[in-house]
Amino acid sequence: MLLFTPDDSVMGPDGATLFFSRNRFVHEICQGNHCFLCGVPPGTASFNDEHVIPDWILRRWSLHEREIILPNGSKYKYGRYKVPCCRACNTFLGREVEQPVSQLVAGGYDTVAGHVDDSATELTTTSGPWLFFVWMMLIFLKLHLKDKELRLMLGHDAVTERISDMQDWSGLHHMHCVIRTLLTKAVADVPILGSFFLVRAKTDVGGEPFDFRSYSNLRVMAIRLDDVCMIICLDDAGLGKKLLEQRLPPLTAALSQLQQLELLAQLGYVNQSLSERPQFATEVDALTGDIQIVASVPDGVSFEDDPTERGAITHDLMGSLLGRLPVVEVDDLRSKIKSGRYSFLRDQEGNFIECQF
Repeated sequence: MLLFTPDDSVMGPDGATLFFSRNRFVHEICQGNHCFLCGVPPGTASFNDEHVIPDWILRRWSLHEREIILPNGSKYKYGRYKVPCCRACNTFLGREVEQPVSQLVAGGYDTVAGHVDDSATELTTTSGPWLFFVWMMLIFLKLHLKDKELRLMLGHDAVTERISDMQDWSGLHHMHCVIRTLLTKAVADVPILGSFFLVRAKTDVGGEPFDFRSYSNLRVMAIRLDDVCMIICLDDAGLGKKLLEQRLPPLTAALSQLQQLELLAQLGYVNQSLSERPQFATEVDALTGDIQIVASVPDGVSFEDDPTERGAITHDLMGSLLGRLPVVEVDDLRSKIKSGRYSFLRDQEGNFIECQF
């Protein structure tokens, strides 16, 4: 028999949490130190915590001693960048998510693309774009849960504010529900899969084989692993990709790092500028315990393009990379990017550019 708790969570016959209410998610997962996946509290199970950036990535590209730059400008070693996770869930995620993703990525872009294309009409937690989408959503959630341990300002010992104090935790609730389909086997509407771009990354222009970018406020992120680059929007029900594909030329060649970042910036800008937003909900059948995540996607959604705002986001993501370009007038280039008058993806006629940087 199901148990519906006073805070609107739902417990299964075995005592496991089938559905975390928004309030319980915020209190126990975001503000507390329960296992972020199953919700078990410390002291009731063995914990060994979970790397925010998967450990297999850190091992494959020797990143344990490398550092990620945090929103407060400080640096944190990838190897110590972890969030609370019980041993059982850590093992489960390794087996059900990290191992298949790792094996596919090891085959390079063609292997990943073949897997996504072969399963494009399916919506399961083990195949097609859904596997990679849930994997990246998982990283996004862990990234923000870690923020509750990190100070907002450096050099001020008396200041106790955390980076997470600026976070709207309730806005992550839907993502938590989607990630937990791994455990709950919930059925999900197809639009739950947000915009997902898989592009071939250039590997012949130097630079790092690994790159990770997250623009939290816009709910977009990108990860590059050798020649595999995945760019997603987590909460647009695929609207961003649909709208961008009407404006961008076909991406007919491997993308450089700056082109990848421009695509990420445009996806984020579109997401924040949608005329109407999709709505998501989780429904639990009181008799059977079946769980379904549903989406309501409005028709005729559009966005109004503000080149200056779009350019500011693009410049923000490209940051110091622009200073490394073999061009003389870097300041002029920065000005053009900020104004939205420059693109690394297309020329003035709208044709795709094979960019070298």
